Amino acid sequence: GGGPSKKALEEPRLWSSKFEPENLPIDRMKASFVRSSGAGGQNVNKLNTKAEVRFSMSDARNWMPRYTIKRIEALEASRINKKGEFA
Repeated sequence: GGGPSKKALEEPRLWSSKFEPENLPIDRMKASFVRSSGAGGQNVNKLNTKAEVRFSMSDARNWMPRYTIKRIEALEASRINKKGEFA
């Protein structure tokens, strides 16, 4: 088949099996709160209720498996801005 090899998937599988949110390098991420779009309660369009997190795709190579980065770049290209940040 044309899919990834077992070897290519070993690193991301191991990474995800050991994933702990507290191990994310939050010092390398930018977080902000913005107004949510779409349907919601009475306050949804008045308050900054949507959390947005950005991180540099090039910096992610230091803490995220290469295959995972390639998949994000392929499947979520529209979410990577001109600065190379994924949001």
